[in-house]
Amino acid sequence: MLGRMRDRNMRTGGAGLFEKRLGLAGDVQRRNALVIRQDLDIVPGYLSPPTGLQRFQKRFFRSEASGIRLCCRGAFRITVCAFGVGKNAFSKTRCSRHGFGDAINFDNVDTDRDDHKEVMSDEGRVISKSNSSTSSLGDEQILTDAGFHWRERDGVRILVCDALERAGFTNAFSTRLGGVSPFPENDLNLAGFDEDSAANIEENRRRFLSAFDGDFRLATVWQVHGDNIKLVADESDVDTSNQKFDALVSALPNVLVGVKTADCVPVLLGDSRKGTFAAVHAGWRGTVESIVAKTVERMGEIFGSRPKDLVCAIGPAACGRNYEIGQDVIDGFKNNFPSSEKYFSPTREGHALVDLHLANKDQLLEKGVPEESIFTSPLCTMERTDLFFSYRVEKKKYGKTGRLLSVIGRLKNGKR
Repeated sequence: MLGRMRDRNMRTGGAGLFEKRLGLAGDVQRRNALVIRQDLDIVPGYLSPPTGLQRFQKRFFRSEASGIRLCCRGAFRITVCAFGVGKNAFSKTRCSRHGFGDAINFDNVDTDRDDHKEVMSDEGRVISKSNSSTSSLGDEQILTDAGFHWRERDGVRILVCDALERAGFTNAFSTRLGGVSPFPENDLNLAGFDEDSAANIEENRRRFLSAFDGDFRLATVWQVHGDNIKLVADESDVDTSNQKFDALVSALPNVLVGVKTADCVPVLLGDSRKGTFAAVHAGWRGTVESIVAKTVERMGEIFGSRPKDLVCAIGPAACGRNYEIGQDVIDGFKNNFPSSEKYFSPTREGHALVDLHLANKDQLLEKGVPEESIFTSPLCTMERTDLFFSYRVEKKKYGKTGRLLSVIGRLKNGKR
């Protein structure tokens, strides 16, 4: 814990004290009063940048923390209008460090302004605010700490899991950058032939595959939010993509098995001993039906894979800060998981935010995958529409949305 403040009687004039105690290196201009009625905890933590904020360097608080998380246990209301800091406090940002109103990811912020893009739930409720068009791609430190890194080739940017790569697996979570699709423009849409032209998708897939070293073929399926798992055993399985499954397992060299997402959770698994691999599409239905756990079991049945030898990467998806679901989903989890309450943060009657990342990680842990072999991307698709497609955000906005691909495979000679 970096520090703890207790001041039950701070009023409008208390902002200076607030700034002093935080040790800010620059000037904070307030637009509204700051009211703190109970304790304010300041704890180290990494922020998945929702908007203008990218990351706090360790010099920001003169400590080793790369970021901060502010957690308020009482009524807390603040609006930051301008944030000026030392030159080392931010790195690699495409936006100005001044003049944005959401510099810190405070809980329960009342901005009193409508200068942010709203992120809506399916029921139309505002879950978070974002301004993804000005979000920076400077997430390197956060991603490094989580076990991921960016790779870019000819404008196509992919997210790679370090541990899977070290284990000999070519792997990637795609972004929307570097394509030809009008979503709204120059987007790397990799599926959805009913909303994009075949020519666009084929060109985007060609560009995506060119981001990898080696000659790979792509194996996908017709995803139906179920728990069926396809074995990709030979070339005919690679060529057949219209079968209904939501996970693929394989040991074929020079084949990338892939799942399509646009808010659902993609999970990649690689067996460091056997060299076998899998890609899983885990929406809330698949998560309730334990598709990730069943994939671990299936790899054991077919290939003799042991959970202790698996390396797993959980990719960008709608996160627990934004993904609001209804009573049917809550009931589904309760009927299948005895401790499901920990996955939910209630929002209103019959609704809650759900953490599918944690739910799928728990399935891996329960199957015996070591925690140190599970890596979870800190990026949220609903917050980072500058990088990813989000069905919940963009379907309402454009009437359509693109699809991401998450892939894993190996070259024939065992090299990545």
